[in-house]
Amino acid sequence: DGHHPPRLALLLFAILQNGMAGGVIFGWAAIDSTLLVASESNGGAAVAPEKTAHVFSWASSVAMVSAFCLGAILDFSGPRVCSILSCLSIAIGSRMLASSQDFAQFAFGACVVSFGGPGIGASIIHLSNLFPNNRNLVMSLLSGSIAMSFSVFTIFDYLWQHFEFATFHSLFKFYSWFVFMLAMGAFLLYPDEPYEEMKSDDSITGSEEKMYDDDDDEEQENETELLVKSSLASPTTVILKNVASLSVIHEHHHHHESHIQSVAAGPSLIIQQPLHSYLRANARSESFMISKEAMDHDDDPEMEMMISLKDQPFFKQLFSWTYFRSSVFFWICTFVTNFYVSSISTELADVDQYSTAVQHQLTQTYTLFMSCGVLASIFSGFLIDAFGVEIVTSLVLIFGQLQMVTVLFFGQYQAMMVASFGFYTLFRSFLYPVFIASLTSRLGFKYFGILLGIGFAISGLWQLLMAPLNDAVAGDCHLEASPDPSGDDGCFDGYWISLHLLQLSVLLGLMIVPFMDYRAKVARESAIQAYHAREWHHDSGLGLPIDYGSMSSM
Repeated sequence: DGHHPPRLALLLFAILQNGMAGGVIFGWAAIDSTLLVASESNGGAAVAPEKTAHVFSWASSVAMVSAFCLGAILDFSGPRVCSILSCLSIAIGSRMLASSQDFAQFAFGACVVSFGGPGIGASIIHLSNLFPNNRNLVMSLLSGSIAMSFSVFTIFDYLWQHFEFATFHSLFKFYSWFVFMLAMGAFLLYPDEPYEEMKSDDSITGSEEKMYDDDDDEEQENETELLVKSSLASPTTVILKNVASLSVIHEHHHHHESHIQSVAAGPSLIIQQPLHSYLRANARSESFMISKEAMDHDDDPEMEMMISLKDQPFFKQLFSWTYFRSSVFFWICTFVTNFYVSSISTELADVDQYSTAVQHQLTQTYTLFMSCGVLASIFSGFLIDAFGVEIVTSLVLIFGQLQMVTVLFFGQYQAMMVASFGFYTLFRSFLYPVFIASLTSRLGFKYFGILLGIGFAISGLWQLLMAPLNDAVAGDCHLEASPDPSGDDGCFDGYWISLHLLQLSVLLGLMIVPFMDYRAKVARESAIQAYHAREWHHDSGLGLPIDYGSMSSM
């Protein structure tokens, strides 16, 4: 339409960028027992085997914590700046790894690489708003494309094993230049401001139209469209359009007048509402209209629960039970999935059921399965659109439980270990789209970057416990130079079975989270329907009662 690059081109570049750099550090298992521990004369990094799990623990923690910093940059400076800084961090960290001479430089370089990953993924989520009829599907495709980056280190390992020129230092040097080119692409293609939520052609019902008079309706439609296409607009134009789109709301909300007036006076152009503001900029959605109606009757305390969380101030969103439940689910599941990345090589060697060659083959298969997770992420988006976030959240936990059951009871069979990798891939690949969808569908985009960053940051702090936990449960069989698959070498195989039993119990307990989310949704839907039933019987002149349908997007 002349205001931004073709949406398909943006989508394809975003997938390439996220698929080559967004989560590269999480392919660690492919090289932690080969490229990283090989001597420098053999083209490796010469890192002590017992230290590789520690470095990944630090790097994954940095990756999660950095989401808060980069989320703030996303909200205050926009997707273009956030994406460029993220790519530059990965490029600089890769260059540091390529020139590292000791363990400290190696560890620091790995942490710098991991710092940039979350910013790439967060800065492309808004592109799903350009596809209003398949928003969750595209959102899952964008967030799930990170799975492809898990195979980057697998490619490194293959090249290292088959080509003499491919050394640890040369591979990361080349990769740093490649990621720098991705930063240039972000500079040329991405907007300074995220694309706002668009409405599909058939999503405005007749009953909603009657809540506006004709003139105001046409004006708001035009202003919303201008906000969506504002990537090349001047800052003054963006602010003026935002004020204009909220002028009708301002006339009807005297109690919250100060909040609504300040929508365009926030700390930046991206956080268009300050942290204490009510309502969002998009005045066309169903949940907005319900919130608007509830705020018109602010003298009734029962109306408070009818105000959508999307229209609540920042701290009400941050301290809501909805955000807490979604975050606890995410913190525990990410710890389980990332710990498996750091420990799978050690566990396979400790369990001592396979030869060294088979162990390496299994870790390569595991990494490749993770890379195929983008397909599962696309499917998760379809399921979220079809059945809702609560059902798919339950499905995520079931996949995690199946992985634990398979490892516990059938881990001695190589084919079943491969099957457990499949369950793990579904578990991990569904996890991130579900968490993002739970935030956007229940809390909206008003403070999405900061809320996402806080969730990732707290998760990152927990992941500092991965290295001590790995040391606590590990045995000493993985230290043997030539493990005996028969298990007759007298070494200690660790506490891996006990750990998996604990993880299974925790994942079963988390099933209460989607149940409570469903109850909260039903309670709000019932309150809304009850209110409109009372209003309908009280004054038949209000017009036809509104059919609000599902409240899952409110």
